[in-house]
Amino acid sequence: MDAVTPLIGLVVGMLIGLTGMGGGSLLTPALIVLLGRDPLTAVGTGLVIAAVTKLFGSAAHGRLGNVDGTTTLTLLTGSIPGALVGMSLLWGVLYTGLIAPGSLVKSAIGLTLVLAALSLWTRPIWEKRGTQAARNPTVVRSSTVGVAFIVGALVSLTSVGTGTLLVPFLIFFRRLPVARVVGTDIAHGLVLTTLVATLYGVGGHVEWALALAVLVGAVPGVVLGSHMSLQISQATMERLLGSVLLVCGLKFL
Repeated sequence: MDAVTPLIGLVVGMLIGLTGMGGGSLLTPALIVLLGRDPLTAVGTGLVIAAVTKLFGSAAHGRLGNVDGTTTLTLLTGSIPGALVGMSLLWGVLYTGLIAPGSLVKSAIGLTLVLAALSLWTRPIWEKRGTQAARNPTVVRSSTVGVAFIVGALVSLTSVGTGTLLVPFLIFFRRLPVARVVGTDIAHGLVLTTLVATLYGVGGHVEWALALAVLVGAVPGVVLGSHMSLQISQATMERLLGSVLLVCGLKFL
């Protein structure tokens, strides 16, 4: 096992624990660009890694009281059907052969990364303007389910989106403290990524040895990042992460 792979895992794990973002957004492109994996294998392997790191992150945030159970269940109401729709689309492409699966996945990754970058950069605006919408419980629930459906579909195609797209939205509508938003997002992502990773594993699109090598660094990274999330300002990191995601996204489009 080379030293680069666990180091990638350490950086990604810390970002997951610290911000609830950056797992699939950085890991999947790194597996494709830096380690030369094909898009389907990169997504499947990235989902396995995300599921394991989110397990440790959920445990850490759960002990800190940072998981909102009601919001987590509401998110799953939308994201699980969305993931099943996304996987059905992917299986349809694989079965018909009308589009190269790798091209579909790379384009979906590029689009999702650009959306993720925009969500990070506009987060301060979302925080300031979410008060009125958050007062209407019906609007909050329907919007949460709808956004989660879209995120579930994107995650099933790209492994990207559980944190980078949902965290700004949760701050905008749910009006929870940032640390609680991060913990809730990680707990939701644990269930979602475990489901989709299982489907990729059944399809033979997971490289288990690579997943293990990344997890050697990612597991301690996510635990460390989870504890740091209560102490470190995230604004500068999010702007930097947004810039990186935009560059990566444009490269894949």
